[in-house]
Amino acid sequence: MSYREAHMNDTDALDDQLSHLHELSSQISQQLALLSILAIARLARSALPGAAYVSVGWSDRGPYLVPDGGYLTADGTRITEDASFSEDTLDAAISAYCADLGEDNQGTWQAFTIDISRTPSELCHLKIDDILAAIPAPA
Repeated sequence: MSYREAHMNDTDALDDQLSHLHELSSQISQQLALLSILAIARLARSALPGAAYVSVGWSDRGPYLVPDGGYLTADGTRITEDASFSEDTLDAAISAYCADLGEDNQGTWQAFTIDISRTPSELCHLKIDDILAAIPAPA
C-alpha cells in the first residue's frame, strides 16, 4: 500500500468518525432542547399556575433564546408581578434552560411555540400546556 493510499484510508476512517460524532451531537442538541423546554414549562407552571405562555426572544449575545416579554395567560394577557411572583426571579431560573435553545435545535423547540403578539416581533411564546402534555418526564 502506498503512502497516499494509507493516508486516504486514514482520512476515510476519520470522516466516518466525524460523521458519527456530528450525528450524536445533533441528537444531544435535540434532547437538550426537549428537556430544557420541559424544565421551563415546569418552572413557569409551578410559579404561575395561570400561565399559558412563556415569552422568549433571541439573545443579542449569541444564537440562543432568553426570557423576553414575560408570562402570559391563555388569552394573551401579561401576568403582572405581585407579592407571590417576581418576573426577575423566574427569568433567572429559566435563563440557563433558554440558553440551550438555539439555532442548531430550533426545529425541535419551535414546534412548541406560537406567535400571539398583535404586532410582528422577534418574540415567540413557548406553549406550556403543549410542552407538558407532549414531553414525558425523564426517568
